Amino acid sequence: MQDYNRTSGINTEVFWILFGIIALVYIRYSSDINDILNSIKYFFSSLTNILLLLFKIILVLTVLFVIFLVIFYIISAIFDRKERKKRHKEESDKIEILLHKKLSLNHYELVDYIKEIKDKILYCKGYSELLCFIPDLEKRHEKALNLLEEFEKENKIKSVEKEIRKSEEELEDINEQIREKQYQEQQDKNLILRKLDVYENSVFKKEELSDKEVKVLLENNYSLISEYDVSEKKQINVLVRDVLNHSKTHTFLVWSVKRLLNKIKSIYHIEEHLTKDADITFYYKGKKFALEIETGTLLNKHEQLKVKIDYLNGRYQNRWMFVLTNRDLISKYRKLGPSTPRNQVYEKLLKMTGI
Repeated sequence: MQDYNRTSGINTEVFWILFGIIALVYIRYSSDINDILNSIKYFFSSLTNILLLLFKIILVLTVLFVIFLVIFYIISAIFDRKERKKRHKEESDKIEILLHKKLSLNHYELVDYIKEIKDKILYCKGYSELLCFIPDLEKRHEKALNLLEEFEKENKIKSVEKEIRKSEEELEDINEQIREKQYQEQQDKNLILRKLDVYENSVFKKEELSDKEVKVLLENNYSLISEYDVSEKKQINVLVRDVLNHSKTHTFLVWSVKRLLNKIKSIYHIEEHLTKDADITFYYKGKKFALEIETGTLLNKHEQLKVKIDYLNGRYQNRWMFVLTNRDLISKYRKLGPSTPRNQVYEKLLKMTGI
């Protein structure tokens, strides 16, 4: 609206200037104009006078038009210079404000500020009057860029910290899920162990167990081995855990012999001992019998072996025997007392008891 009012004022001034010039020209050339008017009266008197009249008219109009153009150009130049000076003053004020603007901005405002600085530098390069602002604008531009870089670094650090916190939370959730899963798995394992009664049973036949039960037993100090079973008279796969200082083979054979004894209906009150008594004792027709399972470890412990044999002879007389895990030991143990390899236990048992 201001531009429109300013333009209207200029046009009014130009009109009155032109009007004055035309009036002056008219006064100056009034005699010529009178001549023209007189010539018009005699227009038809002579063709030469007509041509001369036309030439004068054209000449006068041309002079007037040229004068108009020159004056209009001068006036326009004057107003353009004023407008340019005014614009430069406005731009100078804007640049001063821009140069003194505080840089405590956020990231997006700082980006806009840098763009505005660059635009002002380009604008100043087009006008000699504004070239003096370029060094300060360039310094300001560099300072803003450094601040923007710090903003971006800070934002990047915050972003990384946010990602770390998110990852830590996700990790904690995963760990919590893992703990819950481990707790549930342990509860399931404990249920299986209670069901199998592992405190009372040191040996399990593999084919009687589920895969999950086998896995749980293996994770709880049981080992998978293959041994000759005196009850089934063949190799079987079993899971065995250590009992005291006995070997797994010793533990298995005790279990295997007990299975065999349980199949003989006339034998009763079968017991396993972990003390100085025989490994297995049982009754048949009111008499107590004993079986000592041997792996050969006592052969090098002469005093302990003598005490054991004296105890068995004194307690059971001819109602006990060694059950050997290895047939290669038979010749050595037969010198110490009645002995049998594991593959002949049933037959020797029947003979010893008289069944």
